Amino acid sequence: MNRMVKYFVSALALLMMLTAFAGKPDPAMRRKANYYYNAAIRSEIAKDYPAAHELFRKAYLTDTTFNEAALGYGRYMLINMYDSIGNPGCMTKACRLMRKYIDANPDDAREAIIYCNILRISNDSISEDIDVLERAYSHNTDNTDLLDALEYAYVIHENYPMAIDVLRRYERLKGVNYSVSTRKAQCYMMMGDSISALKVMDSLVIAEPHNMLSYMMRAAFYQEAANLDSAICDYRRAEKINPDSGQPKYGLAMCYQALGDSVAYDSLMAEVMRAEDIDVADKIECMRSYVIDNIRNQNGKRSDDMMDVLLKQYPLNADVLEFAAIYAAVKSDTKAAEEYMSYAIDIDPAKEERWLNLIYYQMQNNTPERAIESYHRSKKYLPDSQGLRRTCAIIYAQTKEYQKSNDLFMEIIKSIQPSLRPDSIITRNDIRRDISYGDLDLLLTSLNSIGNNYHSLGRMEDCYRTFDNALAIDPDYHEVANNYAYFLALKGDDLNKALELSRRSLTGSDRDYYVYLDTYAWILYKLGRYEEALAPMERAINGEDPMRDKDLTYDLFDHYGCILLALGRKEPAYRAWEKAIDLMKQDNDTDNPDYADIIARMKEIEDDVLKITEAAGGGEATEADDTSELNDVVEKMVK
Repeated sequence: MNRMVKYFVSALALLMMLTAFAGKPDPAMRRKANYYYNAAIRSEIAKDYPAAHELFRKAYLTDTTFNEAALGYGRYMLINMYDSIGNPGCMTKACRLMRKYIDANPDDAREAIIYCNILRISNDSISEDIDVLERAYSHNTDNTDLLDALEYAYVIHENYPMAIDVLRRYERLKGVNYSVSTRKAQCYMMMGDSISALKVMDSLVIAEPHNMLSYMMRAAFYQEAANLDSAICDYRRAEKINPDSGQPKYGLAMCYQALGDSVAYDSLMAEVMRAEDIDVADKIECMRSYVIDNIRNQNGKRSDDMMDVLLKQYPLNADVLEFAAIYAAVKSDTKAAEEYMSYAIDIDPAKEERWLNLIYYQMQNNTPERAIESYHRSKKYLPDSQGLRRTCAIIYAQTKEYQKSNDLFMEIIKSIQPSLRPDSIITRNDIRRDISYGDLDLLLTSLNSIGNNYHSLGRMEDCYRTFDNALAIDPDYHEVANNYAYFLALKGDDLNKALELSRRSLTGSDRDYYVYLDTYAWILYKLGRYEEALAPMERAINGEDPMRDKDLTYDLFDHYGCILLALGRKEPAYRAWEKAIDLMKQDNDTDNPDYADIIARMKEIEDDVLKITEAAGGGEATEADDTSELNDVVEKMVK
């Protein structure tokens, strides 16, 4: 045997030895990993989730063959915003970790279901969830939770025959029931097989012929298939079984509504409102659909009459009064809405949404002082409501009490993480590791609002530091990047930094957002790069941005006019400023200093615009006539 052959034989022997030991944990490392793992479980029981997260991580990194540790680490990686922010691969990594446990324990139905729910969030275009669930089912053939999960998996992958097969397995275990029969019928309908769907509903009626719900389920199927005559027949059969029930009456009402029989519809809806087996919450939902239908058909009196019936039935029910307030607001009667919501709060003041709606109606009624007073009253019942605190902070900013607004936003930040100091430099490492998505979003939006308030107060150093803090936590926070860039441009501070921030905001789904495009174009204008500024400015005004407001704001047209003028295009610049002035007048914003500035700029070029217009038209109008016309336009603007 020559030397080369001996070398390969030795290498092969070494490889075989390594393969034999692959996947087998080192006993010492496994003991150490077990120590971390057990400590993680204790921390979890004690609700010290940051510690549990770190200990699961240590357990897995100590012994990567420890599947239970991989599962714990993967789970915490998913729920920990600190790990996942700015890390698109976090979900994939977490799923890989959890899959180690899933593959090693194929009979663990609970973890299989959880894993598949997470898997769909990360990538719902693959069928890995079906493979995992079918494997778990083969070990747990009597587990109905697994069957529910499997049926859902097949449906979202549009494999309806297999979804039906799963539902048949369910029926073999539990027999025919309303939920399974309905889901089977829906699968057949998705396949375009209405005959089989009807057979399923018929089998339900045969299985329980004296049950009102059997007929109602089949009636609902007929209704969905637009077979209203058959639906009415089944609802009538259900009504005969239980004449006092309001449920079949509501089904009948919907059928007559579809048939355009408003008399029968109104009569049945009145019976539904009087039925004792329908609780208040369901009656409110019935009223909601009734109101929407009548508003759509511009028949407000019918809704008013039905609303009166409900109020007379439940004059002291807070939910009914709340609905009455919402109904009044839909009709633009915000004074009545405020009154009804106040009554609802007097009866039951512990619901945050009612206070928020009350404050909204008070702002709509131009009474911010009442809105602020309502916030202070709400603290007696909801002292820790972040939503109410934030709402009042916004109202303070709208009423130009910027410091009071900032004080409330600071309270919000302190309640999220007491150790944070927004008045100093913050890094991502300063954020607690167990912060939730909701808290992080609230923290970032609060910092954004604080920065905006500092700008309004003229405290630019504090403004810029606050924005730097927000971007240090989340570099992809586009609104902060845009605001920061715009304020830098307004002050003429570090325009190159402003341009980079603005460019950063125009990414992802915000690449065509007209507000951010305006900022970008305006910074280019400030840098003297007029030709480059024109294209994004025209995209801002004329582009197909799905987030566009009904009317663009005046400052976009003001900026557009400035860019056009810098390019020597006086006549279109003048027209852009005309549009800006019109928008300011529509918004009663003529006290804004920009209003006089724009008119002054228009006056400077009106003679040149007149000559351009005259030359283009070659018209018969005299220069004096045209000058007079332009002067009239400007004079009207000034007035």
